[in-house]
Amino acid sequence: WVELSRKIGESNLLDQRFVERAMLASMCQNKHMVSLMEKDKNSAWYAAPTPPQLWGGGRNSEPKVMGQSIERFTCFGTQFAFSVMPRHSQDKLPADGIAFADALTAPGNIRAEQKQLQDMMLRHVEGLTSMCKGMAKTKETRDALFNFIAQTCEANSLRQKLFFQYHSHVLPAGGDGFVLNIASVMLELCKPFLDPSDAKFQKIDWTYPLSDTRFEFSKETKLAASDLQAAEWIDHRNLDRARQFNAASGGTSASSADDDGENRTARVKPSTTFGSISEFFFLCMQALHSINMQFVMRQYSRISNEAYKAQKAYMAQSGTVDPQKALAVISRSLSMTCVLEDEGLHTNIILYCRAMARGLLQVCGFSWPGGMPTNVSSLLAVLPETTVQVVAEGLNFVFALASQVLENQPVQTINDLVTFAVCMVSRPDHVKNPYLRGKLFAFLSHLVPMTHNGRRIGDAFHHVWESHEVLKQMLVPALMEFYVEVEVTGSHNQFYEKFEYRQYIATIFRHIWAMPHYRQQTKDNAKGEQFVRFLNMMINDTIYNIDQAMEDLEQLNVMQNEQQSWATLPEEQRDENLQRLDRTENSCRYGIRQTDETLEMLGTLTGLLPEVFVTEDMSGRVAAMFDGMVDRLAGPNRKRLKVADPEKYGFHPRDLLKRLVTCFLNLSVLPAFVEAVGHEDRYFSEKLFHDVLAILTRGNQINPNEAEKFRSFVQNCVTAAQNTAADDELFEDAPDEFFDPVQFTVMTEPVLLTTSGTIMDRSVIRRHLLSDQTDPFNRKHLTEDMLEPVPELKAKIEAFKMEALAKRKASQSQ
Repeated sequence: WVELSRKIGESNLLDQRFVERAMLASMCQNKHMVSLMEKDKNSAWYAAPTPPQLWGGGRNSEPKVMGQSIERFTCFGTQFAFSVMPRHSQDKLPADGIAFADALTAPGNIRAEQKQLQDMMLRHVEGLTSMCKGMAKTKETRDALFNFIAQTCEANSLRQKLFFQYHSHVLPAGGDGFVLNIASVMLELCKPFLDPSDAKFQKIDWTYPLSDTRFEFSKETKLAASDLQAAEWIDHRNLDRARQFNAASGGTSASSADDDGENRTARVKPSTTFGSISEFFFLCMQALHSINMQFVMRQYSRISNEAYKAQKAYMAQSGTVDPQKALAVISRSLSMTCVLEDEGLHTNIILYCRAMARGLLQVCGFSWPGGMPTNVSSLLAVLPETTVQVVAEGLNFVFALASQVLENQPVQTINDLVTFAVCMVSRPDHVKNPYLRGKLFAFLSHLVPMTHNGRRIGDAFHHVWESHEVLKQMLVPALMEFYVEVEVTGSHNQFYEKFEYRQYIATIFRHIWAMPHYRQQTKDNAKGEQFVRFLNMMINDTIYNIDQAMEDLEQLNVMQNEQQSWATLPEEQRDENLQRLDRTENSCRYGIRQTDETLEMLGTLTGLLPEVFVTEDMSGRVAAMFDGMVDRLAGPNRKRLKVADPEKYGFHPRDLLKRLVTCFLNLSVLPAFVEAVGHEDRYFSEKLFHDVLAILTRGNQINPNEAEKFRSFVQNCVTAAQNTAADDELFEDAPDEFFDPVQFTVMTEPVLLTTSGTIMDRSVIRRHLLSDQTDPFNRKHLTEDMLEPVPELKAKIEAFKMEALAKRKASQSQ
């Protein structure tokens, strides 16, 4: 065993040790030999525990088995370790000196070499699968296989961290190729029972993750239940101990487990034994989870970008490019492609995701046309988040690397996945983690037809948006609710994370608002506080993105003018400036794209629901935002935005101005909006708006009818501005207590903030509370129902105004 494992561990592309692999595979299928090996804890069957200093543990931590130890030093691990992928981004490439040696000088050979390596990996995975199928035939060898997979997943738990990184001095986790091989084999072993219509699928026991048969599932975060609730619903014997622990740790009260009792179905009774199908299915789940697909995609994207830049620099015959380094990064990228773009792997991931999705919907009690049940199933609530996570990450993994595989799936498969995604995102009580629901929104956004890297994708999913009844009924309110919810997630990085998830939502909205059904759904849901908060946060995002993009453009303007002088700077300072330039360019591209998308959404909404933009809370804010954007794009300081090659950043100021004019025209029929625009004395001017019209006319981006409507709108705004100026004169000598302390405007409905004792205008504080339910003066929790009217002050303001109006009328009559 030891000698065979050692020789296999030394294999490479030129010497794959086929004889030794066949011998070891045969021995692994012999139940008597396996039993002997399992009894000997010092044999090559087991990996030795790693001291804590080598895996980042604390001083008092116990040694534990790490993924790398299993990969390199066990008889099973060495079998699965073989891969053309590098262990990690800095490791020596298995194909170094063997494949892609002429990638720079003879790129025409790349496809053939990739095909050769892909065939090699396919045969290797087939051999591993055959060995494991043989082991599954007897109880002794099957248990040994299950134990190995479970131990390997546990030993690679470090990979499951969101921002997992390899360390240069020690690599406690197994390599990418190792964990991908294990997942590939487990997917193949699960294929016979992944069809939801097959009787074998019904043998999956969904209480398996409630047991600690091979994993400590009890330590994992649950989909919708706290640890205390899980203890009560799964096993009453755990309840007293859980309550004692919770009270001692300063948690919720001992009765908190019953808080949601009315919304739960029957308590859960886990099985005591599980069949092989359940073992394979949930071991496969853990194997997929161990990959950390987000991390692998991030690494692959980074290395692919480096390879692209290296090849581009080499082709340009730049003297700064080292051919050996360029070849190394290109070979690394091509080798990763051989594994990560394997269509067989991606097809199996989709099949598994569909099976998991159908199973979870079954656990929920979902039916159609009934939909999601009112009560949350106790079984679903106590399942680990991993059950949903592998579906969300698996589907996004497939789309990122092989979107054509997803497009080629049967209609029923896509429908099942969409049903699952929209049901989960629409019910936060079923999946409490907003990041999991955000990943499912990402999947739904991938179904929107678009052009990606020069290739049209997503057209195959057109039928989904038109005919999927669950999607048509549940999607729009779910999109609005999540747009608001993701504003505050509790993460230290929530401010930036929300833009990623809202971009997915914007992509979906822009697509579905072209369809009458979804437009009507939007109208039907444009009622109440939730929609106002949704609209307010969209405006917040637009303001932030346009400000960020304009600041970046101004910085680029300065840096591009200075760039010629950088050649005389020291190398370190020059490199620092180039990095800063690159960061600013990326930020600018992102900000402009986000601005364009939100303006497009606002253009649709202002046409669809113009009345919601002229409420007391909204009209002034919307007018200020639009006027301010016009000033930035067409005002006296617009020359600061002039950059070389604006196309590089997607900066088309005329297109942005056209979107703004569309919004103005959509709202121009509403007197309250006209008044709000004219009242915005910081940015509005008749000359500025006529300049906008001239710019669009020169670019043939506005037709005569629109131009005439815009001129009329501008004239109405000028009249409103004159009336506003006259009204402002009434309060020139008004007491300070009449003015809102934030906006410095005369209050129309003063209210007391009970948390700080400050008096503000209701419209101003309401606008603040839509985004942030805290007192702006002391950050204490504050909601609208905590505001108290100040009728005495309101009466004084109205009396002052009436007296001022009377004086002005008397003066005019004289």
